[in-house]
Amino acid sequence: DHDEWFFKAHFFQDPVQPGSLGIEAMIQLLQFAMLDEDMDAGIENPRFEPVALDKEMSWKYRGQVRPHNKLVQVTLDITEKGFDARGPYAVADASLWVDGMRIYSADNISMRIVNDGAKRLKKKEVETLDPTKDTWLEDHCPTWTMPVLPMMSMVDRMAAAAARKSGLNVVSMQDVMVKRWVPVEGPTELRTEATLNGDTVSVKLFEQEDVIATAKARIGAYKPGPDPLVALTGAKAISPYAQGNLFHGPSFQLLEEWVLTDTGSSAILNLDATDAPSGHLGQILLDAATHGIVHDNLNLWSKEIPEDQVAYPAWISNLNIYGSKPTCGKVRCETRFDGFVGGKRFPAFAVQLIVDGKVWVSFQLVEALFPKGPLGSASPEARTHFLRDRKFVEGVGLSNTQDTRTVLQVADVR
Repeated sequence: DHDEWFFKAHFFQDPVQPGSLGIEAMIQLLQFAMLDEDMDAGIENPRFEPVALDKEMSWKYRGQVRPHNKLVQVTLDITEKGFDARGPYAVADASLWVDGMRIYSADNISMRIVNDGAKRLKKKEVETLDPTKDTWLEDHCPTWTMPVLPMMSMVDRMAAAAARKSGLNVVSMQDVMVKRWVPVEGPTELRTEATLNGDTVSVKLFEQEDVIATAKARIGAYKPGPDPLVALTGAKAISPYAQGNLFHGPSFQLLEEWVLTDTGSSAILNLDATDAPSGHLGQILLDAATHGIVHDNLNLWSKEIPEDQVAYPAWISNLNIYGSKPTCGKVRCETRFDGFVGGKRFPAFAVQLIVDGKVWVSFQLVEALFPKGPLGSASPEARTHFLRDRKFVEGVGLSNTQDTRTVLQVADVR
């Protein structure tokens, strides 16, 4: 095609096809031949090395490709194939012909296939969540207004990615950091990237190209768990779901009964109460393990936490797994206040999930404190009626009444 882009740029008033494009054509033909013979088989994340390094080649030319020419042909003879420390390689003698005349020769042109080292995306590592199909997500609305991906669902997906990458059990998740909320109001694409280094897998969770969570997973054989905490005694507390202290809908309502004291809580979680997908680690059960935390009443557990503060999960310093996930029946959950991490704004909680008298999972959850604001300061019942049921509740809202006008301040909305 005499209108090809390179004729306009190479050279001024002397249009010719760059010689490098002729070499590129030879390289691509050799790459095609290598793939056609399955020389990439068995290589994780294969890519071509751009011209095999440490292999000598010579290029000779005696003509040019000009705009008036009609046909370019490339031929090559594969002279050697092998496998060295860097991977499989192939060597060929190649020629380039223009309208029947041989104008280039490239002897010992070679390519090698190597392990890229970077994880290539596979279909199983990309997931689309759709609340119209994944209806369990509609039951996780922390503000009563918008479904968001639970923190433990992020943990679950990163653990699954680590297990796929290593082919081994994930025995702990370390330094799990959540960057932001992930609203799921419509189809939402998630993907993971995992990098294996010894017995540790570094994992990132993405919403499209935005990193939303990171963690380090330890892999290997399960070890015996610690001694289980002794269950707290006292009167059974009222269900936090019924009171409106927790926003969770039916898919997440595993807490069947609990005892609440000034040091922590003891709860019974019923796995048979949900048909939501359990995921790799047991995302619904792990989420329910946080339901014994009095997020909006932490002054009960520490007088250093102001009554006008509410806590939200921010960081899991460590989550240790001592066996395969339970799939049915009841699980005991023990939660204890565990001091502060890095300052009084970050209370910590030690949690154990106990199955048949043995600790299955233990973790430390660190939460971040925020001002309750006008909505959070309302009673749980009033807050639920206003946000969930969309009912008028006297004195609850972001606006205020001035004479006959209702006024809403931009600063309050922010």
